[in-house]
Amino acid sequence: MPFLPILAVTALSVVKPAAESGAPKIEACLSTHEMREAIEEHHAVQPLVALKAAGAGEKVGAKLCKTETGLVYLITAIGRDGHVSRIFVDAASGLRVGAR
Repeated sequence: MPFLPILAVTALSVVKPAAESGAPKIEACLSTHEMREAIEEHHAVQPLVALKAAGAGEKVGAKLCKTETGLVYLITAIGRDGHVSRIFVDAASGLRVGAR
């Protein structure tokens, strides 16, 4: 049975990158005050737009964060199966850009 751990590690290495595809690297998240300013200055869409773009699932949190390419909303959602996912929505366009 020594091949079983190798098989498990191989399966995880195949699945993990696909789960993180499109996920931008978060540098820092904005405070509530900074978030309001970004929205007022039209650097970010309203949070409701980002929540709709995130898709199905119960949304339990949303943060506006800086990345190397600009601002993204980091939305935490719980699916019907109980799986917690992190969804990234481009703050400028309001389009979903990735998930993990």
